[in-house]
Amino acid sequence: MAGRPQNRADRLDQESIVAAASWIARIRGADALTMRTLTAELQVSVGACYNHVRNRDELLDLVADDVLRQAPSLRGDVEDPWVAITTHTIGIQELLDDYPGLDTVVMRRAPNSAVSKQVRSDLVRLLLAHGISSADAQHVLRSVTWLWLGARVSLGGRPQKPSDRKHFARAMDEMIASLRQSLTHDQGDLP
Repeated sequence: MAGRPQNRADRLDQESIVAAASWIARIRGADALTMRTLTAELQVSVGACYNHVRNRDELLDLVADDVLRQAPSLRGDVEDPWVAITTHTIGIQELLDDYPGLDTVVMRRAPNSAVSKQVRSDLVRLLLAHGISSADAQHVLRSVTWLWLGARVSLGGRPQKPSDRKHFARAMDEMIASLRQSLTHDQGDLP
């Protein structure tokens, strides 16, 4: 019977809801993530989920943030910021391949997402810590962002093929080398 409370062994909270939603998005794709599929997975009534998540849009925001948190970190003691940025960006690409359809969700929500804002801040902070000016750090951030966003758009929603991964990694390496060279030329010896 629809709307009838179901039995659940574990306590329902936002964390368990996001974990189940992330699992659904990974296995079935973001389009299959509805409040009904979520409640069926969690074995709860629809109303029980709405006590923790306002609507599907908020749920997608939470899942997108959950996925972005899994990307390699740009924090801590990093010897080579360029390697960290490359590893992080390729890590995001790989994560988005693991969650079919979530790339469009991430792209649409990234400007306002707290996790996306933190990632952008971490990238700039990392470059500043290695002697790169604020203006140049912002330029690097935009360049990296546009590369990975453009790569996702060009895929048209399909996961990367091995050849796509190879081409993206090459494009990333070439862009980083170009940025390093232009920043070194502009400011003297930088990392």
